[in-house]
Amino acid sequence: MSVRLIALLILLAFAGAGVSAATNPNPPAAANDAKLSRIYGKVVDRATKEALIGANVIIIQTQMGSATDLNGNYSIEKIPGGIYNVKISMLGYTPIVKTDISVSPLNPTYLNIELESATIELKEEIVVEGSYFYKPTETPTSMQSYSYEEIRRAPGAAGDISRMIQTMPGVVQTTDSRNDLIVRGGSPAENLNLVEGFEIPNINHFGSQGSSGGPIGMMQTEFISEANFLTGGFPSLYGDKLSSILDIRLREGNPDRLTGNLEMSMAGAGGTIEGPIGKSTTFMFNARRSYLDLIQDAIQLAAVPGYTNINAKVTHEIDEHNSLNFVALAGFDDIHFEDDPKETDPEKRLSEDVKSGGYQYLLGASWRHLYDNKSFGNLYVWSTWNNYEAKVINLFRPENAPDRLSVDNKSDERLFGAKYMYSTYLGKNIEFNAGASLKQTGFKYDLVYGGDTNAFGSYSGAYTHKIDKTFLKSDAYSQLVYKPLEDWKFTLGGRVNYFEALKEEFSFDPRVGASYAVLPYLNLNASLGIFHQSPEWIWLYGNDVPNTNLTYVKAMHSVIGFDYYPDSDIKVTLEGYIKNYSDYPVSLRDSMLSLANSGDDFGPNGIASLASKGTGKSMGIDFFVQKKLTDKVYGLVSYSYSRTKHKALDGVERPGSFDIPNVLTLTGGYKFSETLEISGKYRFINGRPYTPVNMAASQAVNRMVLDPTRINENRYPDYYRFDVRVDHRTFFDNFTIVSFFELQNATGKQNIYGYMWNKYSRTTMKVYQWDRLFIGGVKVEF
Repeated sequence: MSVRLIALLILLAFAGAGVSAATNPNPPAAANDAKLSRIYGKVVDRATKEALIGANVIIIQTQMGSATDLNGNYSIEKIPGGIYNVKISMLGYTPIVKTDISVSPLNPTYLNIELESATIELKEEIVVEGSYFYKPTETPTSMQSYSYEEIRRAPGAAGDISRMIQTMPGVVQTTDSRNDLIVRGGSPAENLNLVEGFEIPNINHFGSQGSSGGPIGMMQTEFISEANFLTGGFPSLYGDKLSSILDIRLREGNPDRLTGNLEMSMAGAGGTIEGPIGKSTTFMFNARRSYLDLIQDAIQLAAVPGYTNINAKVTHEIDEHNSLNFVALAGFDDIHFEDDPKETDPEKRLSEDVKSGGYQYLLGASWRHLYDNKSFGNLYVWSTWNNYEAKVINLFRPENAPDRLSVDNKSDERLFGAKYMYSTYLGKNIEFNAGASLKQTGFKYDLVYGGDTNAFGSYSGAYTHKIDKTFLKSDAYSQLVYKPLEDWKFTLGGRVNYFEALKEEFSFDPRVGASYAVLPYLNLNASLGIFHQSPEWIWLYGNDVPNTNLTYVKAMHSVIGFDYYPDSDIKVTLEGYIKNYSDYPVSLRDSMLSLANSGDDFGPNGIASLASKGTGKSMGIDFFVQKKLTDKVYGLVSYSYSRTKHKALDGVERPGSFDIPNVLTLTGGYKFSETLEISGKYRFINGRPYTPVNMAASQAVNRMVLDPTRINENRYPDYYRFDVRVDHRTFFDNFTIVSFFELQNATGKQNIYGYMWNKYSRTTMKVYQWDRLFIGGVKVEF
């Protein structure tokens, strides 16, 4: 990868930068009706989804409020624009407080609430102490939940939810140019993405085949209602992944009138429209396109990334017991890197001509049915399609040479699935959940690879590989959630997985969790479980000789820790964990390589001859402090210490590529007024391991050759970066102007991305991560 390639990929990081800004939590002293809005929604029982009658919903800053009607609906009218905290309470249920509720004068805020029944009635002021930080009973450990406003305003994230998640405990950022989630030492291939309950392989533009990351997300941030992120020990309703779950919930469209916005940022322009369709249906639609290709000559770049994404949701309330959701996500990508023979600086020359692109989509429909006052079910039907195209020409080989074409990859990976999830009460303190899914999965590969040596000097001959196959996958799970007393909570569950493509078609995952409230503001938590993940398609059939001998990858999670609430808006957590891996795919040709160390780079992950013989271990502690926005100040402190080691086919234990011992993140913000906010983020990361270059071998073949006897022996210098951000919003009678400005890497620290080989100078060169960079965006809401 060239210096120019790295620099251009950085541009992708700002494609989602035009996001809405924030306002002061204290409302203006006076406002006219044109600038007033409302908060409305429905309050239901978390376990049964039954509507709750007579629940109280109060805006804490104003004491304005409402009670739910016979259908559980509420509406609080004539609210000035701002950011609010909303308290929801009802006799027999644990009260909660929802913070960072953004209200726009032009668009009402839809806020659905789920209350959890209280086994015994406690004093309300004690219960509320911890209610700013709700956590489901079935998930005692390793979970954080974020609202739209917390995601939107995160400094350094540019509106990308994955980049915001990178600041969480147990998550490591490996490069500025990508948003991969490295969770507790695990590869990005080990992460599950859910959007409104639908599984999607990747939520990023230019995503990596066989992995889950990329340079920039394709989801529209303002569509997001909340996101739950789990880093380990997750319950049995989640499966087929080893390290993390990102569960994204979408809001609903404006039910009152047609509204929209237009936005423009550094690398993208687009707009949103939403509103009602009749009395029982709402919709949201957004389209966004990069525009740098339109001004390519003016900005004098050899290549620019082109992308388009579409987000849409339709919600239809059939009656008080039935509702339908329809969701569509789509992304289209294209970029072409061409060498400039007139360039005199060898570090700016390209040795390859690269064309890359593709598309992906998710189409899904779900039906929720409330059976009675004790149970409900969700039916999901969805389809995903991921297309990858890449063509690489080696410019150092003659035009007529058969191996001049290094790579020609045309890949399609597809899935059509259906799943049903059921929940009911078996008694006052026992909740039962069960579900099953059936998926038809498949792929079509048309691959051409020219003969060449790999990064360790091993030669492989040229081959052409065409294959098209379809297989069945399915799973079933069940779990019991038991609360014998208000102080004790237990979760016991298991799931069975089936994958037709494997010789060992079945796997079983038992899981257990518990939580004990030592004090009303102190909880001890623990979880233990087995997790299996089926191999990626590219691992199984990307090689010219398919790896049909692979089996499920296995991990065992052990987690213990506590939650402490020193004040109502402050949460402190400390967790220790051990994650043991087995049956990880490892290379048969290069006996020191494991796929556990890959997945955070561009291009396909895992085309090689493989065997399920790798093992590994990741262990560490995660410390986290969060101050919610209840006045004018918010912030978080996240620190992780971990060690990760893996063994490949040669049996030698080595540091993993994601063995990054110390990670510290400090994020905070202050609201000066109704329209102005400033925030910042500081991040320190120990240098990641890398394998030294064999200079003699590299110069002999004029390409970088790594030393196979020194895998991950060296480390890059430590990384640190400081970002600062300013948000501003101005309200007019008929529209709102939103703007933000951000200085990334404000100190100008030269963090090393890596070492690359330059074929013109025949030596290595340093490639740096982001330099000091100023970006901004503007949005007009109407």
